[in-house]
Order: sequence, then C-alpha cells, then structure tokens
Amino acid sequence: MKIAIIDNSEKDIGLFTSLAGQLTSRLHYELDILTYKSGEDFLKVYTPGTFDIVFMEMDMDGMNGIEVAKELRKIDFYTLIVFLTGTEDAALLAAPLHIFDYIIKPCTYDRLRFVLEESKKILPEHKNDLIFVCGKRTVKLKFSDIIYIESNNNNTIFTMNNGMLKYRIFFSKISELLTCHHFLICTRGVALNMDYITNYDQETFQMADGRKFPIRRRDRTQIIDTFKQYQLCASDKKSHLKTIF
Repeated sequence: MKIAIIDNSEKDIGLFTSLAGQLTSRLHYELDILTYKSGEDFLKVYTPGTFDIVFMEMDMDGMNGIEVAKELRKIDFYTLIVFLTGTEDAALLAAPLHIFDYIIKPCTYDRLRFVLEESKKILPEHKNDLIFVCGKRTVKLKFSDIIYIESNNNNTIFTMNNGMLKYRIFFSKISELLTCHHFLICTRGVALNMDYITNYDQETFQMADGRKFPIRRRDRTQIIDTFKQYQLCASDKKSHLKTIF
C-alpha cells in the first residue's frame, strides 16, 4: 500500500510513521510511505496512481488541506483521501471532495489500523485499472483490456481488445504506472500484456491479434526468462483452481 503524508508538523509525522511501523511489524502490512511538509511540495511531484491513500493535515501553512484536495481531485478522482484534523466539524467541510475518512489528532494505533483495514476493502478495485491524466481529463483503462502499448512520438497508442486508443502522453509516463505485473517491456517504447502473447521465438513475441514485436537484443535472455516465469506462474494458478473446484 503506497501512502503519502502531508503535514507541516514533524512531531505528528513522526507519530504517524511510528504507528505505521508498528502495524507493519505486527500485522505484516506492506506500507510504502513518503512524507511532505506542504501541499505545494506534494502537488509538484504528484501523478495519478502514485499513491493509494493520501493522509492530509487540514490546517497547514500555505495551501490548506481542502485547497490541496481540490487540486488533487482535478487530476485524480480515485486516490483515497484521509484528513488529519483537530476537530470533527472541520472534517465535515471536506465532504463534497469525496474524502474516504478522517482522523482526529493525535492519531492512535487503533484508529490508523481501522482506516487502513477499511481502505484495503476498496483499493483492490482500482489496482485493476491504469489511471492517468491527459489534458484536463482523467483516463481510466482496465489492464486486462490492453493487449499492448506503443510509443508514437509525443503520443502513446493503446491497442485494446475492442479497438485502438491514442493519447497525447509520453510512453515513459505510462510505463511508470504499469504496476500490474502482466506487462513486459520487450523493446524501447513497447509494453506487452503477457496474457495476450500467443507465441515467441528468440527474436520476437507474437500477440493475439497477429502483430509481432522484436525482443531487445541487449537483455533478450532476461526478457524471455521473465515471460517463461510468468507462463509458469499462470499455469500453476490454473492447476490450483482446478484442484479446488
């Protein structure tokens, strides 16, 4: 679970990260936490899909929590927002921004645990999607519908199982968001969904629609081994399901 904490109080950040560390060790959570001392610092580097949850202090110097949340919602409607606040009344002001929850300071172990466990019930729905901003709109594509992705100058082309889509966004930005382990970058500017690879040899991968893509020569052996390992894992999962049912 990828978490951002935005708070200008080092003491509160220290308490939060300490509690998160306890959760990690006691409950075997996998938490990847980055901290920011201002909303401005956070917004400078944020791209959709970077974090699963953003914990945000409402009363900060510079942009306050509500102002930061408004800017965040312009580019990302899916990341969960949890406000950190001193009073419950303040948190209610943020309801129109579709916040997930709020925590009254000081944060406690039980309260943080509750929020994270509730968020885990929702987050898997979004892990199946590729979400990015193109122009002024947020694009959401299902990973399972993408056959392959190609760079095209300043654009990126998505070949889907029901057609083709083209967006004015750099391939490098998209490749950073390919958190789904189904994708394999076989050569510069090309990412393949391994579920749609139907055949391969020592030089190319063939896709379900018949297209063939070259395998990068420099690390060809490693790329092919990655695909073989994926095939093996997929086969093991199918065998396991047959045994269960």
